[in-house]
Amino acid sequence: MKSLALLPHFWAIIVLMLLIALGVLLGTLFKKNHLREQTLFMGLFALIFSAGMLGLYLYWGASDKLVHNVALTTINDHIELMRSRENATQAEFIHHLDTIKQAVNYSHVALAHLGNIYMQLGMPEKAIPLFEDALHFSPQESEYEAQWIYAQSLQHQGRLPANVRAAANQLVQKDPQQFPIMNLLAIDDFFQANYVGAMGHWQTLLSQDESLTPERRAVLEGAILSAKVRLEGKGDKTQGSQAVSFQVKVAVAKELQQHLSPEDTIYVFIKAADAKGMPLAVVKRKASELPFSVTLDDSNAMVPGVKLSLHKAVQVSAKVSKSGNPLENKGDLRATSDKIVVESGKYEVDLLINERVL
Repeated sequence: MKSLALLPHFWAIIVLMLLIALGVLLGTLFKKNHLREQTLFMGLFALIFSAGMLGLYLYWGASDKLVHNVALTTINDHIELMRSRENATQAEFIHHLDTIKQAVNYSHVALAHLGNIYMQLGMPEKAIPLFEDALHFSPQESEYEAQWIYAQSLQHQGRLPANVRAAANQLVQKDPQQFPIMNLLAIDDFFQANYVGAMGHWQTLLSQDESLTPERRAVLEGAILSAKVRLEGKGDKTQGSQAVSFQVKVAVAKELQQHLSPEDTIYVFIKAADAKGMPLAVVKRKASELPFSVTLDDSNAMVPGVKLSLHKAVQVSAKVSKSGNPLENKGDLRATSDKIVVESGKYEVDLLINERVL
């Protein structure tokens, strides 16, 4: 239930009622011709009136923020309601999300938030129109445009349509600190065989983005090396003896099988050991396929040209998601391997999903 303080015009009505009450009291005093009381009351009335006007000003000045907060609360309440339903399927969850848009389509903040939820679910095709609607309401928000470009990149598997590419270039020119967008431009260049452009963007990231971790720097350096090799026409030096692949067998502990639905999503992914951020490689399966075996190699890389062999140590994980969200949430089932030192060749990994995310 919404707080009374968030209802439209609530504080305006309260202040108006107080002013009316004070006016009636003032009229009574004047009729009785009490000069001392009149003077005292006029001073008090002026003080309360000024405070009331200030309150109204602050209220109306912050009303947009309150409206957005109400819309965000609506989204969160709906999501918590769906999460409380143990047998809810992914299809039901998505359908419920689709209906939420109609309830919050007055708030560009809420629309963008809903778009980010779809992105977390791996559904950029549903996120794109939400970011577009948010931009329509608030075209000055460059963050919405950046999110729209990122969704377009995922939707087109790293390639940017011409209009999206133009928007990305314009955004980077306007704000040279838009490093994530610069990386998307580099990936698009790589796919378009514009290796010089890709290397230029990645070199800029290395020299200017102070937030890069050592692991992320290694990834970008590997991407630059791959682009350089392709530009020189020498093929990919990371192939052959340096190729790395992981044969992963995934199963679920017997005591947890009753909690699975055939439509649940299983994510199998590889991350650099002791590093946060996006996976190096990922594949997706349905719980109905369990137990199964999958192979992860350079063809599953999240960033083109970034080889698994570039990393000294990795960890392989699997997780069950009822909503389809690739990010870990409380209650998700998962399994994680020990740290694997990477050299070359084929690695076999057995994962038994037997723990919950706390």
